[in-house]
Amino acid sequence: VGEPNGFRPAIAQKGLLKLKLTAQGRAGHAARPQLAENAIVRAAKDVLAIERLTLDVEDPYLGRPTATATIIHGGIRSNIVPDVCEVTVDARTVAGFDNDAMLEAIRDAVQSDVTVLSSRLRPVGGDPDWKIARAASQAAGGAKVTGFPSVSDLAHLGGKPAVVFGPGDPAHSHAPDESIDVAAVLGAPEIYRRAIAAYF
Repeated sequence: VGEPNGFRPAIAQKGLLKLKLTAQGRAGHAARPQLAENAIVRAAKDVLAIERLTLDVEDPYLGRPTATATIIHGGIRSNIVPDVCEVTVDARTVAGFDNDAMLEAIRDAVQSDVTVLSSRLRPVGGDPDWKIARAASQAAGGAKVTGFPSVSDLAHLGGKPAVVFGPGDPAHSHAPDESIDVAAVLGAPEIYRRAIAAYF
């Protein structure tokens, strides 16, 4: 799978759980907030509850699972206390703490209603002794087998021996100046050729 990871053969990747939190309140005039229930405040408390989650499981290739709020929508006018606020949560999971475990942990931590937006991309584990992993490592000059902290097409391969293995720096992905070094692109065919030769 040719994702940008500096040709560090990745045999595992995190799963992805996307959630929508809906905090309910009671609308009222901003001049009398004590007579209303502010949904933004309720949502903010839930965001902080997610930030405080203790996710102690650690995968040797992927590290710890994570969960973070990425989008928030609440309020319609500056002088109205909002009665609803929605928060999108992006959670990344590992085999020892999968999508189901993450969903349960978040539901236990928050007061908002929790809706699953997507849970189809599950964490993927692998074996460093796979033939493809050894061949990729050899082609990359003995690069250490690792994990891919995001998601890729590895999720769709049903656990078959495979690696995430490609040119480029993953830190540049989805950045405002997303780019790849020209030399990395030009050098990629030779590394792939060596991997194929080592495999066969």
